[in-house]
Amino acid sequence: MRMLRSSQPIVNDPLMSDYVSALGAKLVANANDVKTPFEFF
Repeated sequence: MRMLRSSQPIVNDPLMSDYVSALGAKLVANANDVKTPFEFF
């Protein structure tokens, strides 16, 4: 994460964060054999 933040601009938009989190949750919910916790931000 540090590497990403130092090399790319980070968008701090609550609507975008909510969208990405909801989309990620849907993808994980429909994936098979998910054994790793995911965090979308």
